Amino acid sequence: MEKGGDARRRTACELPKGIGMHCLNLYVQNPIENWRYKEFLIYLGVFLAIAKLGGSSVSNDLIDIKDFFQLVVVPELQSEDINAFSYVKTSAMSFTMLVNELTKSIKLPLLSCILKLLASESNMVHSYAARCIENLLIIKDDDTRAIIRRSCEEEPNSISVFESSVFPSLQKITDDNLSELFPYVFKLFSQLVDLNGPQQLVDLMDATHEGLFQKAMEAF
Repeated sequence: MEKGGDARRRTACELPKGIGMHCLNLYVQNPIENWRYKEFLIYLGVFLAIAKLGGSSVSNDLIDIKDFFQLVVVPELQSEDINAFSYVKTSAMSFTMLVNELTKSIKLPLLSCILKLLASESNMVHSYAARCIENLLIIKDDDTRAIIRRSCEEEPNSISVFESSVFPSLQKITDDNLSELFPYVFKLFSQLVDLNGPQQLVDLMDATHEGLFQKAMEAF
């Protein structure tokens, strides 16, 4: 027979799961009308993740943080439409910044997606994107290089894919004179130089985005 305490704990686990599934189903049925349910779901995930890490009595069964991140949060960051569902995108970036259980090796591959959000028409979205980029890059250069290098060793084509997705965003930063992001642009340059060699990187940048390297140097 189930004891009263166990029953209450099981109910406490099932309730947020049920609410989350209900919100996700409503969003999937009609994203345009029901985007607030997705926003609520992501912030519910933030609350449960922080409660879990805070050592409270909340059960570990409430949320699998990594699965939740991949299934619920990442699709919003990878969306091709950078101007759609701005509140949902900012909630996704909040989750990325606030949930400490997500390691840099999990979050850093999303850097190119978040860089694209700097071009969003929404001031809120590109402001959050700037903060999220800062959050992702506040790690030791050696750690960043190790993460990127390991990814490139596992998938050799990932260097060119990463560069092709990052360069347009770097162009946006230099063209719009987003000075608060300049230190992080230099950090990205240093990591790409480490992978390519300095002259090869300059040639590649000028071939794909003419004058980008020179513009960046002038901006600094």
